[in-house]
Amino acid sequence: MDRAVELVGPSDPAAVESEAIKGLGLGATGRTVDALAAYDELSDRVRPGAQAQRFQMGRGWLELALDHPESARRDLESAVSTEFSSGSARISLWAQAWLARTQFALGAWDEALSTVEGAAAEVDRFEIEIIRPLVHWSGAQIHALRGNWSNFSARETQRH
Repeated sequence: MDRAVELVGPSDPAAVESEAIKGLGLGATGRTVDALAAYDELSDRVRPGAQAQRFQMGRGWLELALDHPESARRDLESAVSTEFSSGSARISLWAQAWLARTQFALGAWDEALSTVEGAAAEVDRFEIEIIRPLVHWSGAQIHALRGNWSNFSARETQRH
């Protein structure tokens, strides 16, 4: 990822997106202090639009993994919209899936179900099937924990 920055320069969108993923990689390898520092440093170079969306989704995902759900919620909520920021539907779906997970962790289960419902409609609309299990994860868990078996199974059976 450092090579990408060397090749295109630090302000190029490809470099910024590469560095956003680098933060996730650092966090995943246990270098959480470095990961958070990388996101702090990168925040000064992120441009509005799709680039910011990717940055916020990555940082939100890391914050959730580090058990900082309130910070994660703020970043993930910012990464959801594609209307005003010229963002990506794919990144929005990832952000919505992790936002639902964050809402679940915070005990905001009704909000999580609403997020899952909206994201599920977008999965159908954009046909991005690879994200479907992650989108439904929190909803399935909430329905199971609430004992909403008929609600859960009816919706899932209709989709498959």
